[in-house]
Amino acid sequence: MASSFVAQRATSRDRESLDKLAAKCLDAHGGLPQLLDPDFAVALFPHESLIVIRDATQQVVAALALTHDSDDSAFFSLLALPTVNSDVASEIFSAAATLSQRPTQIFRCESVNPRLSQIFPDPASQFFSEYVMSRPTENAASPTFSVITQPWTDDSAPRFFTAYHESFRERPGFPDPSSAQWIADQVESEEFHREASLVALDDQRTPLGFVLVDDDQIWQMGVVPTARRQGLGRALLTHAVHALGTLGKPDAWLNVNLNNPDAIALYESAGFEIVGQRSRFRREI
Repeated sequence: MASSFVAQRATSRDRESLDKLAAKCLDAHGGLPQLLDPDFAVALFPHESLIVIRDATQQVVAALALTHDSDDSAFFSLLALPTVNSDVASEIFSAAATLSQRPTQIFRCESVNPRLSQIFPDPASQFFSEYVMSRPTENAASPTFSVITQPWTDDSAPRFFTAYHESFRERPGFPDPSSAQWIADQVESEEFHREASLVALDDQRTPLGFVLVDDDQIWQMGVVPTARRQGLGRALLTHAVHALGTLGKPDAWLNVNLNNPDAIALYESAGFEIVGQRSRFRREI
């Protein structure tokens, strides 16, 4: 029996259909709210490589775009309604093959639902997954620190990098960027809040932890191993939520890896709730 779904290259009118698809996905299962930001959506789903999949009523039920290729891998952005089934999955994978013939396909999904996960049957194919969490900034408590703190400046930026490096360097897959590259990556964002981002220091000005605030997100936060379980992470988190409220942001957002239960517990105890999931899937062809 022929599939009732049809994959087609997007037209100029399909950008509005993509926006509606993103809104439906977020309403149904949550995920990264930036999907509704036009600039983010265009970067994630570039028009020149965008394919939309329609059902028999011409409703767009899925969208796929090639973002870039490496030597052996093709990287795609993917959105699909929670009603995704095997016929839709077949169209998705056929569309991916028309966009790239690389033997490894990597799918970036910023709003994940259970049926979407099921089209990648091998559990190992889901190689990265984060919860999206948020809480209102209204009535956020003011932070109290027992250590020295500094906001982001050109002079303090290297201390932020040291705190980042010492907080995460022992994690599997740590990218180990140079100080200059990491600092450049942070400040390239027009929404990076320097004054709201803090690095915590001991009396000798040795970095103990840090938090970065970008747009309405707690972009990154870490505490070096020797300073953990002393309340510093909670103080940095409290500061970030309070700062976002001061900046007029109604909600504070963050992402946390599913395999980081201690961080999830900290965020939940601070009033954050899980509002979605974002994942990466690998498929070999």
